[in-house]
Amino acid sequence: MDPVSFWIAAHGASLLGYLGLTRRWILDRALFPRLEPHGPLPLPSPAPLVSVVVPARDEEQTMGACLARLTASEYPALEIVVVNDQSTDRTGAIAGEVAARDPRVRVVDGIQRPDGWTGKNWAIHQGAGAARGTYLLIVDADTELEPRAIPEAVAWAEAHAVDLLTVFPRVRVASFWERAVLPALGLIPSYRLDKINDPRSRDANAVGYFLLFRRAAFDAIGGYESIRARVGEDWIIAKRIKSLGLKLHMLLAPDLVTKGFGPTLHDLRQGFVKNFMLILDGRKPLALVMLPIMLALALFLWMPFLALLQGGCALIAEPHHWRPAVALLGLGVAELMALQSVRRAMDLTARIDERGLWLQPLGATVIAAMWVAAIVRTALGLGLTWRGRTYQRV
Repeated sequence: MDPVSFWIAAHGASLLGYLGLTRRWILDRALFPRLEPHGPLPLPSPAPLVSVVVPARDEEQTMGACLARLTASEYPALEIVVVNDQSTDRTGAIAGEVAARDPRVRVVDGIQRPDGWTGKNWAIHQGAGAARGTYLLIVDADTELEPRAIPEAVAWAEAHAVDLLTVFPRVRVASFWERAVLPALGLIPSYRLDKINDPRSRDANAVGYFLLFRRAAFDAIGGYESIRARVGEDWIIAKRIKSLGLKLHMLLAPDLVTKGFGPTLHDLRQGFVKNFMLILDGRKPLALVMLPIMLALALFLWMPFLALLQGGCALIAEPHHWRPAVALLGLGVAELMALQSVRRAMDLTARIDERGLWLQPLGATVIAAMWVAAIVRTALGLGLTWRGRTYQRV
């Protein structure tokens, strides 16, 4: 096969791939359960006490907004436990000011973590020890909850006898780098909610920035002490819940929960290199296998723009042999239209902002670089640095 025919075939396959992703996102919107701001499920009366545990280390930029949203919750039986995890900024002072005004808020000053614990797990362990609720809701300090988020989550958990409820949030896309990287990163769904919610399936996952535990289930799995040395606490907790026959549900909740991952390139790189290393889980053979897979994925994200570039260059270089160039340009336009349809379906399903189409090549390059960094660190056994702490095991 000559090079032109190869690339025409490759772009045709890419076009089919984008159309398949559009179908997948549309099916996800139709089939996956959602938490709505005014859902049909009632709260029990009296409402069970919910203890919100917020582990916070150097979160002065988000702490005030986080507590403002939590205290604005419409849930009637709420306590908020902020664990100041030895912050070096004003995190503790900001939380203390809110606690002085609102008796539902308490601040736990975290003590030095023992050997064998990760920082976040130790902070959550301390917060859970101070919590009194029938439910424990663990949220990050940069998670934004709408006033109806907790009432709707508890109503779902009560109606469906759920032991751990977690949600897929709206992803905040505001800065330049967030707009370049996050939609490209979310383009290919990484798991199926219907499988996660099926007790017969071994699939299990959770998102650590919104974990609503029934307290009895939290204690049954040994709390966070059972995973004290692990950085990827959320998916490990989800697997433990399912392995004990407890009920796990993951829901779409883009209208109730928002999560930010930026706004800077440094923030994105630090967070996603960590997440990619968690996927690799210290397995060096898997790291080597993932390298060509991730480079191929980056090329897939580049394909619509590459077709336009190839077609334009061919038309300029050989205007008399215009048919292959026009074929490449036509495929490029079709791929772009299909890509935009994927991004539109993502926006409708999970509120991942569809704008920024022309930034996707940059985003694909950044994602590839982050994957390479995670693969190299895993292959060389360099461990993971997170929030100023270094862990050899993820």
